[in-house]
Amino acid sequence: MGKAIDQQPLLRAQREKYISLADEIIAVDEIIARKAAELRRAWKMHTGKALKLPDALIAATAIENDAALISNNDRDFNFIKEYHGLNYSNPIQDQAHLMNFIQAQMNK
Repeated sequence: MGKAIDQQPLLRAQREKYISLADEIIAVDEIIARKAAELRRAWKMHTGKALKLPDALIAATAIENDAALISNNDRDFNFIKEYHGLNYSNPIQDQAHLMNFIQAQMNK
């Protein structure tokens, strides 16, 4: 099994760089909270399992702000993309793609 991100200096540095580039932090308001609840209900009906609250809030924030969501969480976000209009893409398909993605970001 692979190392956690915190144990991989290159991944940790890239994550910190990415976070530092954020233009804006969007507060969770009532509209986002209600959308997150709607997504969690739909996920529960579709899968019989609970969608984690952080994932629901991330997706709801992207939907309500008409923002693209870039992640490698296909398991959760592909469903929301298909049924709820989330603008979602995954640039990382496997470990090779992950390393290429990291190198490309480090070279920017």
